[in-house]
Amino acid sequence: MTTGWAFLVARGRHLGYRSILVPDFIAENRENGYLTENVRGAADGSELRRIEQIAAPVSGRMTLVYLTHRITPGDLDPADRSSGDANGLVTDEHGRPLDLLCGFATRGQVIDDLDDADLRAAKDEALPAYRRFLADEAGFSPETSEAFPLRSVATRPAERFDRPVTPSATRSVARPALTGARLWTVLIGVIGIAIVATLGKLWLAPPSPDIAVDKPHECTLERAGDGRTCDIPVHITISGATDRTTVEATTPPRSGWTVDPGDCDTPSDDGSCTLQVTVEASAGGPDTEHTALTLTSRHPDHTRTIQLTAHAAG
Repeated sequence: MTTGWAFLVARGRHLGYRSILVPDFIAENRENGYLTENVRGAADGSELRRIEQIAAPVSGRMTLVYLTHRITPGDLDPADRSSGDANGLVTDEHGRPLDLLCGFATRGQVIDDLDDADLRAAKDEALPAYRRFLADEAGFSPETSEAFPLRSVATRPAERFDRPVTPSATRSVARPALTGARLWTVLIGVIGIAIVATLGKLWLAPPSPDIAVDKPHECTLERAGDGRTCDIPVHITISGATDRTTVEATTPPRSGWTVDPGDCDTPSDDGSCTLQVTVEASAGGPDTEHTALTLTSRHPDHTRTIQLTAHAAG
């Protein structure tokens, strides 16, 4: 029997995108960041089905099957339905619609024939978790999901492996004659120096820092009040440094772009986190807005600058 685990990635009225419902095996391996980084929503909120194959260092190979669901007041508890715009959509503090990226994950399997009943079951599990998140965004901790039987048809792909390189049976290998105490002394000395040099690099050399940022770095401007706005979730992975306590992100002053630090105040154990970057543009402004986002961790060599772009709708 094929099994799946429900998951949910979403943002709230105040906080940026994050993992809200996480498969139990991903949570156990502390790889929530891989889930957040590898899902992407539909800009227009359409419930387009997506199937992504990813691999995490500990959790291994998995398939993510999900869609974008744009929240309406009917999705919320009756006491929490006061936040909505003229179109009947639930919005955040900036007037932007709230989208859920919800679906299910499988381990080591590929979905060949998707049954929408599985997506509905995952969504039914995700919505209550999202309501609890909205009720207390600052104090909410990600919830875990357990495996449930799938109706979708899945197969297990063949494992890839590399054949070991072996010398040809017909190739003659010349072996030097090791004679004399002096030759042995030279060989032992060379080997000893090589070992010391290798261990020195491993023990003493500082790790090479790196900040990896997943694409896309763009969004589509939508009308909001008297202007236009859109946001870009910037998914970050920090490697090569032991100090990962925070990531600072800055944009040029008076650029119209703002940064919500989101869960980059305290990145996960695997060094991943998500920033929420928002552009506020005038209704009569240019069709394209640009800015530079500078990312810096507390390690002095951890700095990277990326370009963000906002396009006009249509």
